[in-house]
Amino acid sequence: MHIPNSLTTKMAPSFALFVVLICSGVELVLTSCPRGWVEYQDECLLFVTNTTMGWHEAENVCRNYPSYLVTDDNEDKHDFIEMFINVFSHNWHLRHFWNGVSDFVVENQWRWVETGVSVESTTFWDKGQPNGLDGQNCVALTMNSANSLVWRDYDCTHKYHFICEMKATKDTIGVIG
Repeated sequence: MHIPNSLTTKMAPSFALFVVLICSGVELVLTSCPRGWVEYQDECLLFVTNTTMGWHEAENVCRNYPSYLVTDDNEDKHDFIEMFINVFSHNWHLRHFWNGVSDFVVENQWRWVETGVSVESTTFWDKGQPNGLDGQNCVALTMNSANSLVWRDYDCTHKYHFICEMKATKDTIGVIG
């Protein structure tokens, strides 16, 4: 009596799928981020935790990668970023990270630095924010006392950590069948 090798039995479906992919002429698209960056969907995020700087300096550092200060523009991405900042906050007391929102052009008209598009539908302002004070033209992601990640406007010269964002590179692998 022949007893099949359990490894061979487990590999058979994977091998069959591989053969089907080769014969079908399927293209695989792989995304990747530079070393040290974290991939979120088709974007790469760099949590800069080893230094602090003002908003303008942080934006210049991001531009040199080439990237931009992070856009925190949807609930899923916000939750992803919050997960990391929550760890930084609890373990290293890093509670403030610049993001890519400012109201430089017109006071209280907040825009994304990446696109210039107005911040409207998806915002995560803390209670009482933005507070409308002149000179507080930049937004930081901040862990509040309830351990929720919120937006607060600050003077742009405050020294905070920051998050850079860029599109992930896409490599297409064509399999000719």
